[in-house]
Amino acid sequence: MMPKLAAGLMMLFAACIALAGGPGPRLSSIDWSDRWHALLLVVITAIGISFYQRLGFLLTMSLLVFALLVIVERRNALIAAAYSVALTLFAYWLFGKALKSPLERGVLWF
Repeated sequence: MMPKLAAGLMMLFAACIALAGGPGPRLSSIDWSDRWHALLLVVITAIGISFYQRLGFLLTMSLLVFALLVIVERRNALIAAAYSVALTLFAYWLFGKALKSPLERGVLWF
């Protein structure tokens, strides 16, 4: 119930911002030099979303953060691995345990 309510409210507020927002800059005046970086970010995130139910929260989020850090941001793989696992475990504890939010179990079953 609560995730659907939050998602619905986010869509409602996004529609309000889109309708009430003032005119922005024309598309031709926007600097598109970073478009490949943004496209890579969207593609990796879409791949992560497609594997979320099969792999579960822990594996998917660890791999997603690792891929974003190594492929998109070109960080050190060892440091990125440690950071992605630590961040995912903290998020799992916060949302799965402390806030009791249902997270996908996937192949690890916990």
